[in-house]
Amino acid sequence: MRKSWLFFMVVSLLASHSTRAEETTLYCAEQHIVGMHIEDGEWFPVYEKDSFGRRYAIRFNSSMTEMSGVQGTETAYLCGVNFPSKAADVVTCINSRFATMIFNYSTENKRFLLSMVGPGGWLGEGTKRESGRELLGDSLILGECQAF
Repeated sequence: MRKSWLFFMVVSLLASHSTRAEETTLYCAEQHIVGMHIEDGEWFPVYEKDSFGRRYAIRFNSSMTEMSGVQGTETAYLCGVNFPSKAADVVTCINSRFATMIFNYSTENKRFLLSMVGPGGWLGEGTKRESGRELLGDSLILGECQAF
């Protein structure tokens, strides 16, 4: 009984260590934000360079099918390579809670593009569902990541 318990513990520890070792952690910095912002009922274009500057660590699982850490949250993103014949280096990740939030990442040049579009922004103006609510802005955030 003791030998089988010890064997099970060793195998479990080795399996958990190898899973962690295969996880990829990247440190990302937002560099540009391009989008639309509403103020007093008027929409205005937004462009910021280097002033947005949010930094955070993202974590991909070993198969790069799941990711978390975008903008410092633990929200899970479901990922895949959607254009394997034309852009095999681009991993596209969709927010598991808000399908309109999409993180695209190039494993080759380490750049990312985060689409922060929601039904309560530009698409919500003038709709019954957003009546009486403060509308949100919509944006694309561009940046780069690096491994440590």
